[in-house]
Amino acid sequence: MAIGGQVFTSDQGSLAMVTVRWVNAGSFYSDGWAKTRLAKMVGWRATRETVQVCSENVEWEHVGKNFIQCADEWINWMPAGGWQVPENAWHNCSLVFPVERA
Repeated sequence: MAIGGQVFTSDQGSLAMVTVRWVNAGSFYSDGWAKTRLAKMVGWRATRETVQVCSENVEWEHVGKNFIQCADEWINWMPAGGWQVPENAWHNCSLVFPVERA
């Protein structure tokens, strides 16, 4: 997994820009809207939930239905429906969201 990010601050607030590239090592089943925790932000937390569609190398029927979600201090992967995620599937996403110091 590779997660990178930066926080930009101004007198009007702070924004985080985060990029995620996650390759799951093994196949697993995920329930719809169940969160798989990928990372915890240190020193920052989202001021509102943010969700963005992933680009992924998965079966056509699942393309565009899986998300990276940030809520509070956590960055999660989240599918819209339950399914068996194949081994070595990659998931890429970028998010921009408001943050505050934790």
